[in-house]
Amino acid sequence: MTSRMLIASAAVLTLAAMIAGLAPADDKNEKTPKKHVLLITESKGFPHGCVTRQVKVMPDADPKALARLPGVRVQTKKEKDGKVKVEVKYDGRLTPPDDLELKIDGKVAAIVKPCLVEKTFVEMGKKTGLFDVICSQDSRGEISAEKLKDIDVIFFYTTGELPLSDTQKADFLDFVKSGKGFAGSHCATDTLYQWPEYGKLIGAYFTNHPWTQKVKVVVEDSKHPATKHLGETFEIDDEIYQFRGPYDRKNLRVLMSLDRGVDAPKVTLNGKRLTSSDKLEVAYKDGKAVVKLNGGEVEVKDLQYEGPRGNRPDGDHALAWVREYGKGRVFYTALGHRDEVWKDERFQKHVIGGLRYVMRLEDADASPLPAKDR
Repeated sequence: MTSRMLIASAAVLTLAAMIAGLAPADDKNEKTPKKHVLLITESKGFPHGCVTRQVKVMPDADPKALARLPGVRVQTKKEKDGKVKVEVKYDGRLTPPDDLELKIDGKVAAIVKPCLVEKTFVEMGKKTGLFDVICSQDSRGEISAEKLKDIDVIFFYTTGELPLSDTQKADFLDFVKSGKGFAGSHCATDTLYQWPEYGKLIGAYFTNHPWTQKVKVVVEDSKHPATKHLGETFEIDDEIYQFRGPYDRKNLRVLMSLDRGVDAPKVTLNGKRLTSSDKLEVAYKDGKAVVKLNGGEVEVKDLQYEGPRGNRPDGDHALAWVREYGKGRVFYTALGHRDEVWKDERFQKHVIGGLRYVMRLEDADASPLPAKDR
């Protein structure tokens, strides 16, 4: 075959591939490189069980030698029987699902097991093929302009005042403003109260959790990648937060919120819970109370009233939202307290959708929405 024929054959094959939709390797259809997520699960306030790493200390381990290892904190406590209990915490990086062996002179002194959130994140990254994860409980050791160069998203499941310097705080904000992503779950709003700019970044601060129960959730944006799989409403059993300033719908696009019926006043008469269709009337005749239910007089043996547990006058209890921050994107979900929630496929898809948004793998509207009637 002549060189002219070879060139012609190659041209025909290329044309055929284009017609068949088979793009060359350097075409735009080339597989998107994996994103890199920095997952921080550091607890400087309340330690949630789903981010607690289990550390098994060998009986013959030397606590003082363990304490000299990077990322290790050791506490000793004398028990009633006189024995000394050694508690070891490890804040450094882990690579789930593998355990980490802490060694002294080549001998295993302790074994660190990743927490549930870390394991779930790594599983989600592998399942979707979208991202890999750096798992750490040391924000001070991970957040700097230099270390964030190769990171696409920072994800917080944190509590309390993280020990970030002013320089690190500036680097953190610049990271997001430059076009990168920040996301958080549940207690990420129970973090860094003394740094107001963080509150502005994440959109709100936690105030309390009146509900730990199965609740009805209203999806306010059914087109967003974080919520499009959830339908108009769904039920979930979790610890439900409510928020204080800087929370303001004018600055956020709320994706889903607590159904207002969850916090409606509850009236129980003689063991029967009344509904909104019931009509309860109380009048006084000859100095005595006369009670009517739906037009019929009833004898009151037991009457109970339970008012709303939420403390927001507007009854607006948002549970997930997004916003833009500089050129970057922010996603937050209030769900994620219970272990069962992290194992729930609906919640995992919710988090993955939020990550897709902040990673810019999928676009979505971030303009504020008015409160939805419900």
